[in-house]
Amino acid sequence: MTKPKLCFNLSVAQEVVKLSHIASPNARIGWQNLRRSEFKDDGDVYIITGTDFDNGRVNFKGCKFVDLDRYEMDQKIQIHENDILVTKDGTIGKVAIVKGLNKKATLNAGVFVLNDIVASVDREYLYHYLCSPLLLKFIKSASTGGTILHLNQSVLLNFPIVLPELKEQQKIAAFFRTVDEKIAIAREKITCLQKINGRLVRDVMDGKIRFSMRDGKGFPDWKREKLGESFSVKMCKRIFKEETLDVGDVPFYKIGTFGSEPDSYITQEQFELYKTKYSYPSAGDTLISCSGTVGRCVVFDGSPS
Repeated sequence: MTKPKLCFNLSVAQEVVKLSHIASPNARIGWQNLRRSEFKDDGDVYIITGTDFDNGRVNFKGCKFVDLDRYEMDQKIQIHENDILVTKDGTIGKVAIVKGLNKKATLNAGVFVLNDIVASVDREYLYHYLCSPLLLKFIKSASTGGTILHLNQSVLLNFPIVLPELKEQQKIAAFFRTVDEKIAIAREKITCLQKINGRLVRDVMDGKIRFSMRDGKGFPDWKREKLGESFSVKMCKRIFKEETLDVGDVPFYKIGTFGSEPDSYITQEQFELYKTKYSYPSAGDTLISCSGTVGRCVVFDGSPS
């Protein structure tokens, strides 16, 4: 359609309420002495963090696990199917709705779960409303200035939400559910194309597949050089785990988060020291992992990190 129309049969009455009137955000209080040393690679209870959010869902394949007593410690952060989660630390304001939960789950520090959602509110409508730019805009307007590192519960409770009648909420939610399904199909296609591209890159760069000129003649044979003959290879001084923070000024990327979302941070002072004293890349430089998962490549975008 050249001019698509969205027809929701809009009701006349639309109520504006604060989030506190329709739900109760809860999070792990003071970490409850939960330590990273308690995290396990397998178990019966997922521990969900903001880095496990993936396109509005929780990627349970990436979750760590904790013992059952951690789950039973606090009923308010026990997670169930269709719960809505909001990050409050690190990358704040990310939203996910729980789908496909197959084990018990609890929250790590840094994530709110919305409990006691009233019957007059459709959960999927609320999820999509929180996903809109309105939440981040409200958080920024409520901030006292500077970099926002934490979403206070009081700010989230005061977030205004427009509520049409329940049937209209459900129709809006169904519309965005359809859009999400289309996006999911597109992502599957992209994944397939990326696999094809990976094989082509391997064969083209290895010379198994060659291109020809417009007149059909082949290009000259390739010349092989060592990387160091054409480029300079530099490294920065290492930053140790105990020097990193769960919340901070500058994102710190490890091998596991290289090219993805950071889950650690360093102070601005440490960043400035390392940037001026040691080798630091320029925008457009290629970064290559040299330990752990070796050989992962990312083009540096120049942002402070």
